Amino acid sequence: DDFVSDASAAVAFLKARTDINTDEIGVLGHSEGGYVTARLGATNPDVAFLIAMAGPGASGADVLLVQNERILSASGASDELIQSQLDMLNAIFPLVEAGDWEAVEQVIIDTAIVQYNLLTPEEQAIVGEPEPYARQQAAAFMAGYQTEWFRTFLSYDPAPDWAQTTVPVLALFGDLDTQVDVEQNAPLIEAALTEAGNEDFEIVVLEGANHLFQAAQTGSPQEYGALEAAYIDGFLTTITDWVTARVSVTAATE
Repeated sequence: DDFVSDASAAVAFLKARTDINTDEIGVLGHSEGGYVTARLGATNPDVAFLIAMAGPGASGADVLLVQNERILSASGASDELIQSQLDMLNAIFPLVEAGDWEAVEQVIIDTAIVQYNLLTPEEQAIVGEPEPYARQQAAAFMAGYQTEWFRTFLSYDPAPDWAQTTVPVLALFGDLDTQVDVEQNAPLIEAALTEAGNEDFEIVVLEGANHLFQAAQTGSPQEYGALEAAYIDGFLTTITDWVTARVSVTAATE
């Protein structure tokens, strides 16, 4: 909600300017920013078009379940490890919603012990003894997610907001994206925009692109830093061609 408020304030600032066409203000959001675009599409009449880069169509909880499965699979994790991770998430999500952080911490510790026993002896030697390892895993999770943001992220479902969005929408996905899976999210956005009666939306899937729209091999976040820091061919032209077909472009002046 804070991010939506910030974005709305930016739109309001632009709306007050005299050197732009204030009827053609658009917003582009990446990943979680796609949630912001969905909310703006439903609630802010000053937004003329929206672009969602790897924007979710499912709730945060559902996105995280598929995300964990895809990332672990891309890293070569065993079926047992993947299932233990999914079991943990399914167990802690309702506890997070209830604010029962003591129970959340215990579930993570118990899961970390199970996952420790799935490691090879070499991997166990690297991470150390099981109990300290488990508590370290729990502490890292709690530090990152014991927040009001995480609770609202889990529960927010963008579909009802997309279903009220009638301005032009461009939704971009990478087919190797392991964080916001295209097969999970693109159909939900398409269905919601269709329900809205939106007559101008486009969903584009870029082959070989990861979550950051780099040319990727597996899509795993582990390889982000090893890839060229550049967008995949066709990404920028897709955006610029789509935008310039829908706005008035003023010639540059010196």
